[in-house]
Amino acid sequence: ADLPAATAAMERLIESGTAPSGATYGVLISAAAKAGRIDEAAGWLRRMAMAGHGAPNAISINIVINACAKGGRIDMAEALLKEMPALGAAPDVMSYNAVLDACARAGEVERTEAWFRNMMAKGPKPNSVSLSFVLQACSNASDIERAESWLEALADASGPYAGVEANAICYNVVIHACAKAGEIDRAAGWIQRMADVNIKPTVNSYSSIIHRLAKTGDMDGAEAWFERMEEEGVEADAVSYNMMLCTCTKASDAPKALRLFKQMQDRGITPNTVCYNLVLNIYARRGDRSRVAACLEEMRRLWVPLDRVTYNTAMKTLVKSGDVEHAEALVQEMWEKGVRPDTYTYNALIAACSRRKDACAAERWFRCFRKDGLEPDAITYGSMVDAYVQAGMVPRAEQMLQEARDAGVAVSAGGYSVLVSAAAKAQDIHRAERWLVAMEESQLEVNSWVYNAVIGACARRGDIARAERWLARIGAGRAQADVASYSAVVHACAKAGDLLRAESWISEMEAAGVPANVVTYNSVINACARCGHSDRAERWLQSMRAKGIEPAVLTINSLIHACCRAGDLARAEHWLTSMGDHGLTPDSVSYGTLIHAYGSKRDPLRAAHWLQEMRRATGGVTDSQRYCYNVVVQGLAQLGQPDQAARWLAIMEGDGVEVTSATRNALLGAQAKST
Repeated sequence: ADLPAATAAMERLIESGTAPSGATYGVLISAAAKAGRIDEAAGWLRRMAMAGHGAPNAISINIVINACAKGGRIDMAEALLKEMPALGAAPDVMSYNAVLDACARAGEVERTEAWFRNMMAKGPKPNSVSLSFVLQACSNASDIERAESWLEALADASGPYAGVEANAICYNVVIHACAKAGEIDRAAGWIQRMADVNIKPTVNSYSSIIHRLAKTGDMDGAEAWFERMEEEGVEADAVSYNMMLCTCTKASDAPKALRLFKQMQDRGITPNTVCYNLVLNIYARRGDRSRVAACLEEMRRLWVPLDRVTYNTAMKTLVKSGDVEHAEALVQEMWEKGVRPDTYTYNALIAACSRRKDACAAERWFRCFRKDGLEPDAITYGSMVDAYVQAGMVPRAEQMLQEARDAGVAVSAGGYSVLVSAAAKAQDIHRAERWLVAMEESQLEVNSWVYNAVIGACARRGDIARAERWLARIGAGRAQADVASYSAVVHACAKAGDLLRAESWISEMEAAGVPANVVTYNSVINACARCGHSDRAERWLQSMRAKGIEPAVLTINSLIHACCRAGDLARAEHWLTSMGDHGLTPDSVSYGTLIHAYGSKRDPLRAAHWLQEMRRATGGVTDSQRYCYNVVVQGLAQLGQPDQAARWLAIMEGDGVEVTSATRNALLGAQAKST
């Protein structure tokens, strides 16, 4: 309704000299009161009385008093009630009840009681609604004893309030007050009193108790009262089921919640939006997209309103799967139904785009977010950073994070971590370090895995000193260095061939209470291999087994490599053949290391033996291991055995391995010499 236009039209009517009818005044008074413009409504009442075109009726005045009650204008409500005779209208029960409502809403117990007694003394006679407002005032003031005393007084047929009867609503107010205060037995006593005076308890009588028990997490108690209600012949309504569904979801008892939901439907009670939202949340947590979609379709079919919670809950499942199309369709439906998306909606949509690695779509929705008058929060910026990183657009991700920092938005550690990780994977150590330092300066909690990403990047680069500095820095912060932290540094030392340094870091980590794992031992054994210290490699193997850590294929391969570097090929063969004793199966690296070593020793016959073993054990050799064939063919050719070399060349071609020109030339040279 266009109240300003109606007011202007009324003013023009009066100015023209036309006397508005009482009904015209009544329409304007009602419209102003409903709009909460109480002073304006009261003003039109008085203008009507002064105009002499008829006195305002009680209905118009009661409408304004009711508006005063809702707006908390107690003094004005009382003043209008007192002014009614002067305005030419006699106060009725509804007039007094409106004032009682105003006082009760404010918890003004004595004021409410005074008006009730005024009704008893001067009329009109109060009804059960009048009494309910007195009881509500006591309840709002948390004065249960006073509320109970009123019900007790009414029970006295010879008392001052004889003739005023309490109905179920009155008892429910007291029951609710008791339940709200946690006085369940007291509330139960009043339900029994209702039965004693032949007033049938209603669903609200029981719901107050069920709600309190559900709120405190007493699932068994809530369920017992729910069953008692049904046993007493009181049918549960949608609100009662809401309470029970809430209790089940809080207790993480999804199966019971779903059983109750089905029971509700079987009894012909149409679930409301809240019920459906609770069930949707259960399915969303499970990631059950089909059930979520079915619930939404059922709500549409039954004309149950879908609210923002409904849509946002449904979005959860779409985020996990990165289903941008369906997420966008839901947002479109929200706009069409007049449900405005909020920050959560847009954040979920952007997160779905991030999962899909669709930075362009994420950027488009980020612009819509702002266009809709919403301000991005930490989650928004974090999702955008992740979307850009997932799409490989690291510079754009950095710009977005910087934009958040400039706007004073405290992005969570996750937003920084993905940048550190991406830079570390790209071996851009300077960039990884810069964002890690920014995390520290922002006083965010930096997990050990973030430090490990930088340490690992340094290790892969072979920058031991840098890796060691970051390892030391973990201890200076709130994070704790873990086995991955130390293992990365040990790996860096191994890669640089610095055996003593690798071994010292294992001692350091054990002193710090961090037990080494198979990765750590693999690294130090690899360092031994690089230095050709087979004896030390074997000691580390014994050490790891003594601590209950079984070697992996990589471990034994490093030992074989160590023995080969030390020139002890017999020992290398021993470790290869004993892999089965450790429950391991040699791979192409195991055989290839030994074959290459025999090639270097100019023993192509032994190399050929192990090549044959490799072919038998692994079912052939991939093109990436063709050097094994080349070693054998070239070695045999150089040894003056062209027939053997030719046979292996034929096998090589039969296995689909590309023959290098050096190998062919070696064979041709050997064949030429033999003729």
